[in-house]
Amino acid sequence: MKYWLKVCLVVASISCGADNDFDFSGFGSLGYISSDSDVYGYRNDLSQPNGIFENDFDFKNTTVLGVQMGYVASNQFDVVIQGVYRGQDDFDLDKAIAQAFLRYDPSVNWTARFGRVPISLFHYTEYRDIGFALTWAKVPNEVYGLVPYRFLDGADLTFQRQFGSSTFRSKIFYGTSKTDIGANGDVEEVGVEQAYGLTLELEHANWLIETSHSLITLENNIPSIEQLLQGIAFIGATAPAAWPDSAAFASDLSLASKQGRYSSISASYNLNNWKFETEFARVRGDGILIRPLDSAFASLTYKFDDWSLYTIVADTDTEHYRFIRPFTPSDVYSDPQTIAIVEQIFAGIDITSNFFSSNQQTWSLGARWNIGENVALKLQYDRTHIDEDGGTLWVSEPINFSAEDKVNTLHANVSFIF
Repeated sequence: MKYWLKVCLVVASISCGADNDFDFSGFGSLGYISSDSDVYGYRNDLSQPNGIFENDFDFKNTTVLGVQMGYVASNQFDVVIQGVYRGQDDFDLDKAIAQAFLRYDPSVNWTARFGRVPISLFHYTEYRDIGFALTWAKVPNEVYGLVPYRFLDGADLTFQRQFGSSTFRSKIFYGTSKTDIGANGDVEEVGVEQAYGLTLELEHANWLIETSHSLITLENNIPSIEQLLQGIAFIGATAPAAWPDSAAFASDLSLASKQGRYSSISASYNLNNWKFETEFARVRGDGILIRPLDSAFASLTYKFDDWSLYTIVADTDTEHYRFIRPFTPSDVYSDPQTIAIVEQIFAGIDITSNFFSSNQQTWSLGARWNIGENVALKLQYDRTHIDEDGGTLWVSEPINFSAEDKVNTLHANVSFIF
């Protein structure tokens, strides 16, 4: 990304003397979230390490500020640089830059972008942080909470063509990426060795239908998983007969070089003042940690004057992994300290193997009021039923994603563009 950022900055700096070709804009959201659970703390997605529990007073979780610079070099070339603050820990230039790409339009049908581009895993991933572009207070966590990826360092190619009253669009992309994962109150980074995918979209009359499929190869383990793998290696070295396939299990538990497959289909339909939206997503992958996940949401919105009233139902369903302990530590080891260490390793496997699991259902009711052309006020109430062993989307202190709970969450925010 650093190479492309330098290229974009050089080109953009040239634009300073050409007012007609230079554009500056921005967006943001300022808001408040409250929740009533002392077991689970609310967070927007897995990239956030801290949650909002009962009686917490929090603005950071929902606050976003983005600025964007654009420079049109010619009829075919332009440059876009976008920086976004959304409460990232260890905020630096690399984490601030959400987009930095050179766009090439060789014809009305083709568009290519090179550099740091938005990643198109699901329908809303490209502009999930631009609150003003959303009717809701946030994208549904059930579909988007487990997919914290925001960008791709690489390229994408879009083809668009009109057939009568219908418009067809397709996009292919390839590159690398990385994302923060909030775990144990800390932020740990997962790299993506390569990612590539295809998106197909058809717009006709009041309908918009889109499907996408992506393949992602992970680059590394987060430190907490690496420590667990070292613990399994310790057991394999000190009690090889008790757990003969410990090395194979560790390989399955590792995230390094594992592939995740992301698929979705979405549709929206407009009829007078009504809008219906839905999306179904599926995640499959290699190894133990990338659990088979199916998720979906459906939304119905009624618009009148400057108001939008909406309701959402959303669901996640994950196949839970059951770790069967290969032996009882006290039957193999005699030293109490070693027994305690092995017990901790087994407990860590129990928790970690289902870190990416989620089983919950949410019903939401909300309203959006367009105060002006560039400002919107939103209020949304969520009622979430978290199933047993299904609380991964939340923060639990102490870590206990197995508890069943019902949580009420209130979102209030102001979204704007400039």
